[in-house]
Amino acid sequence: MPTSEERVALQSNINTPLAPNAPVHANSHASMVSNPSSIDTWSTTLAALQSESAPEQSSLLDALVSSLTEPVPFGPDGENDKDVEFQGMVVRQV
Repeated sequence: MPTSEERVALQSNINTPLAPNAPVHANSHASMVSNPSSIDTWSTTLAALQSESAPEQSSLLDALVSSLTEPVPFGPDGENDKDVEFQGMVVRQV
């Protein structure tokens, strides 16, 4: 700690995010701002939803749509026809 009241000029090689020559790291907000397509997951997600599994020859998207069009009865005795909360979650996912 300085013992006098004189100001000490500190020099550092630390780049702050707002510095004009700051590096852009791959996993940072700056990389997302400089290249918005790097965080685009739409095409990957759609491919995963549409990919068919080997034994059933159906996709996750098929299963989600079937769960909406042909709901499985639920409840202790299967007395409920549809689960509104579940349907809402599936619609948000699709």
